[in-house]
Amino acid sequence: MVVVTGASGHLGNVLVRKLVERGTRVRAFVREADPPALSGLDVERARGDLLDPASLDRAFSGATRLIHAAGFISTRNADRRRLEEVNIRGTENVVEAALKAGVERAVFVSSVEAFDLRSKTITDDNQDHFDPYKTTMVYGRTKALATLTVLDAARERGLQAVVAVPSGFIGPSDFSGSLTGRLVRSFVSRRLPAYLSGGFDFVDVRDVADGILAALDRGSVGQWYLLTGHQVTVSELMRLLAEVSGVRPPPFKVPVWLAISGAAVLLALSAVSGRIPLYTPNSIRILQTGARFEPARSRRELGYRPRPLRETLSDTVAWWRARG
Repeated sequence: MVVVTGASGHLGNVLVRKLVERGTRVRAFVREADPPALSGLDVERARGDLLDPASLDRAFSGATRLIHAAGFISTRNADRRRLEEVNIRGTENVVEAALKAGVERAVFVSSVEAFDLRSKTITDDNQDHFDPYKTTMVYGRTKALATLTVLDAARERGLQAVVAVPSGFIGPSDFSGSLTGRLVRSFVSRRLPAYLSGGFDFVDVRDVADGILAALDRGSVGQWYLLTGHQVTVSELMRLLAEVSGVRPPPFKVPVWLAISGAAVLLALSAVSGRIPLYTPNSIRILQTGARFEPARSRRELGYRPRPLRETLSDTVAWWRARG
């Protein structure tokens, strides 16, 4: 049996679907009884919280394998406390519960935000990239610290775990409405008046899930694997979205200084409205970092091969349109 934490999230529900297709018995660790993302799927639900060790003990009892995909994602520094609670303390709790339950194999999902994205090239052949004090924002720092916790437990405490490090994943089955999903929706519904300079690495969520399952089967204990896709500029992303959707791209390119100033105003207003803006000053800075990723170990040991980004965007647009 495989336990999947964060099973109702974008990556989590794709993982659950793939495991079910393989005929694997799945226990979904979720915070609500019947999340829409898992509707109709023949999986066991285990309600709980990463900050409740007793609920983790119950969920992991009898499990042979674990995928820890749960986490809190935010580009706002104001969310520091929640980020630290969920991503750091929550991961510490998961590690302890996994050791206690005698889980035989585990994959922990990190993020490229845990790296120093000012580096020119990051490869998983070099295993010494995680430095929480060189990340771009608080989210990345918490993911770096959580990753180091897992790697230490694998190398020193006998936890049979590997770490998967995806970039910005995008794709269908985005029931929770991720930031990348919101970007596609805004583009297709013509609510994106302008675009920014910069770029990032985007990867299909289904390819990330396949990479995680390959790591679960044959990844080397105590190692981490890049699950990245295609480095594109925002301009190239807009062009591809226009081609697959038939919607004209935004006509205006906003200078970085103006975008950061405007995002700061929207971020301040979000404290009142409660709606987190699509862009924040931190997310705009991330687009300017320019790091490139080389998943050499993932290709060699896991057979990792991400599909073309155009295919990903086409399927994503179709999925959102099918949902109205």
